[in-house]
This record gives sequence, structure tokens and C-alpha cells, in this order.
Amino acid sequence: VEDGAVDARHVAVGAAVLARRAARLSYVLTLDAAPDAVDEAVRAIARDVWWPIAGRLARGGETARRVALVPDPVLQRVPFALLPWSPVEEDLVVDRTATVLCPSLFACRAGAAAMPAAARVSALHAGQGGAGFAVLPAARDEAERIGRRYDGAAVASATEAAFAAALATADVVHFSGHAVPDERYPGRSELLLATESGDGVRVPLARLFRQTLRAELVVLSACRTSRAEARRGEGGIGVAGEFLRAGVQHVLATQWDVKDDVAVEVMDVMHDALATGSTPWDAVRHAQRLVRRDPTRQARDWAGYVAYTSASLR
Repeated sequence: VEDGAVDARHVAVGAAVLARRAARLSYVLTLDAAPDAVDEAVRAIARDVWWPIAGRLARGGETARRVALVPDPVLQRVPFALLPWSPVEEDLVVDRTATVLCPSLFACRAGAAAMPAAARVSALHAGQGGAGFAVLPAARDEAERIGRRYDGAAVASATEAAFAAALATADVVHFSGHAVPDERYPGRSELLLATESGDGVRVPLARLFRQTLRAELVVLSACRTSRAEARRGEGGIGVAGEFLRAGVQHVLATQWDVKDDVAVEVMDVMHDALATGSTPWDAVRHAQRLVRRDPTRQARDWAGYVAYTSASLR
């Protein structure tokens, strides 16, 4: 979208082929030692969906600072940050620009969205496990680190009451814990929250949205919070999409399972950027680039974090 006009480009490959390529990429990213397979898989997708538009994103020697995308449901699981920028350059998309995903073209027109000064921040943790889910030893540490990034931040156990209150009173809500996504019907998704006695309980998202939401940004440090089935008209944004529909302007989410210890590192760096005035999508990019430099980290450790916006709809 530029100056009110939409530039549409046809992808000259069938949806079934793209779906197979996206599935292949999702699979090879889970392998411990398959860099060649990952490179082959990302290039196969970039050839059809990124390289045809990359030239339009760099004008006068400068690359667009942000690329807003309304992904086709078939491409909902593609980590765009990981795609090679062009067939002849070593840069990845994350090296050149920030990407943000939107539920519609209208939402993509949202401009810069740095956090307000003196934002109210609530960092919630639910790492106790339970209901069939493993304990997350680093969840509390993650929330406490984030709390130290902001003056006056509240750090608390993520009970249902605490989560609902945070959404109604805070500008920024961070959650570290387990998500229970329903990829077929995202509205039935749940979060594994804590009880007052310290046990884990699955809470439907709808129960958290009963009051008017104040939160402008929700960070979901949990597994697969942007996953949903590739069904036309659904947008394919899973748990993250439910927060957008409830009125949250920006959501940071994950495309696949994330490691507990890696999430602590990624989220700490991400909030460092947010606390110093970065937009949500720039904060994601900042964290991805820093973690990518660590030779002990693989693409799956950083490429699956994504920013969503629907600021134009609020």
C-alpha cells in the first residue's frame, strides 16, 4: 500500500505447491543439523513470494524501514525474516527491514507505534506446568527481567484474575507460560494460567476479554501463538488474532514451539528495545538480529517471533 494505492502482484505458483514448500520449511527447521536443507527450503519460498517484490522495497539506495504483509493463509507459517533478500545477496530480510503482519490491508496502513512514555507494564508468569504441560523453569526469571526494564512495572503470577486485570489496566502485558492453541478454531484457544494454590489451569481466552481492554501491546512468550489452520477468510493468526479481535493494537507472538531458555534471552532483548522507544516490529527485528549473531543459536531459535498490528482498526 503506497499513497492510498494497492500494488498487487500475482504469485505464479499454485497454492498446493506453496503449502508443500511451507510445510517442508517447518519440518527442516526442527532438525538439529540441517543448514543446507533450511537454506534450500527458504530459497524455494523466497523465489516465488519475496524476490518478485524485493526490488520495489529499495528506492534511491534506501530500503523501506517496514514491510507490512497480509499473508495468504497458505503462507501463515513462513518466517519472512528468514527469507534471503535476493538470489544474489547474502542478506536475509531481517538484515534489511522489519516485517509486520496484519489481518487486513486497512490495518497494514498503521504507522509508527512506539510505546507511550511512562507506559504501565505488567509482566506475568505461569511456569508451574500442570494439566499435562511441563514446568517452565525460566518463566518467572523472564518476567522478572522484563519488570526491571520498566519503571514501576508489576510482576506477578499469571492467575486468571491477574491476567484479566492487566489487560484492563496496563498498556503493555507480557505473558511467559504455555498457550493451548486450537489451530482449527482459534476462538477456543486457552492459556495455561496459575491458580492461587500454584497449580496450572487451562483458561479460555474469551474469559480474559469480558471487560474493556486498555492494553495496546501484548507479548505472548508461549509456543505457537500465531498458528492456525490455513482456512480462507480466517487470517491464520491463531491466539494472537484473538487478542487483536478483542481490541489489542499490537501482539508479539510465535510461529512454532520455543525453547524456555532461549525465550528468556529473546524477550529480554526485545523489551530492552521497546523500553527505549522502538516500535513492536523494530523490537522483534532487533532481538532477531542479536540472537542470530550467536553461533550457538539456530534459525529456529530466533526466526519464529512475529509482530502483528491492527492499530488502524481501534
